[in-house]
Amino acid sequence: SRTLKRKDTRLKIIGDVSSFSKPFQRAISDAEKETKQNGPYTLAVALSYGGQNEILEAVNRLLVKKAEKVTKEEFQKEMWAGEFIPDMCLRTGGEKRLSNFLLWQLAYSELFFTDTAWPALTEEEFASLLVEYSHRKRNFGK
Repeated sequence: SRTLKRKDTRLKIIGDVSSFSKPFQRAISDAEKETKQNGPYTLAVALSYGGQNEILEAVNRLLVKKAEKVTKEEFQKEMWAGEFIPDMCLRTGGEKRLSNFLLWQLAYSELFFTDTAWPALTEEEFASLLVEYSHRKRNFGK
């Protein structure tokens, strides 16, 4: 978390972390708390994550809380990712699908696909994707 603090980056863990050891759960919770006030960047790390499970968990939490219509904002707040909505998503390794990843959150995100596997992704390739992203016109479904 020291590196994240230096880089003004907030850590957001998304997924069902209940299957991990209690010490690990505490460590990631502490790291999230320590970086909560950082910004403007957010590093989201998906652990034991599935988009369909995230949506079901949010629905089930809302069923316990409410007996009336749920707003989009209320629903999103209940999701593991909370209010985190990525501006862009990079899929490495040549796959051209979302594979149950952030199904709700990626609705208006810019998607990038590369044949390069994650460990081999170079800083130069990533920088070129950021340049491409900067030239895209985003309309958020309008």
